[in-house]
Amino acid sequence: MPNPLKAHSRGRYNALITLLAGLVILGLLIFNYGAVSEALSPYFTRKPERLTELYFTDYGSLPKLMDAGHRYQFDFTVVNHENQNHTYLYRVTAIEDTQSTILTSGQISVKDGASAKKEIFFTPTRPGKKDKIIVDLLDKNQRITFSAQNNFQ
Repeated sequence: MPNPLKAHSRGRYNALITLLAGLVILGLLIFNYGAVSEALSPYFTRKPERLTELYFTDYGSLPKLMDAGHRYQFDFTVVNHENQNHTYLYRVTAIEDTQSTILTSGQISVKDGASAKKEIFFTPTRPGKKDKIIVDLLDKNQRITFSAQNNFQ
């Protein structure tokens, strides 16, 4: 016949071992808080999203009808939300009919959280053709475009 006193002692022994193991784990967590929080922080810390905005500064003022030989101007804006300063590579292309011409290309440096505006001038050369103007941020694979019809002359 089993001894009820031994079974009771075994239960207390198991409870004591579990309590001691819990205290050891708690102590390790407290004394190693920095290491534990560093290891777990990627799972519980929200990382800021990195992005770049590219847009025509005044979309409403872009030409809709153009005269060949007349000089036109527009601006585009780059806004940096990359969480660091960034130098963007850009290219502006005009497509008249099927002929593609690079109007300008270069770099534009923008501090984190700031914006920069770039002014572009161009002169359409072919009357009666539809022009498409393309602004590309080459290193970000971003593009904006607008189209305008050339008047007959």
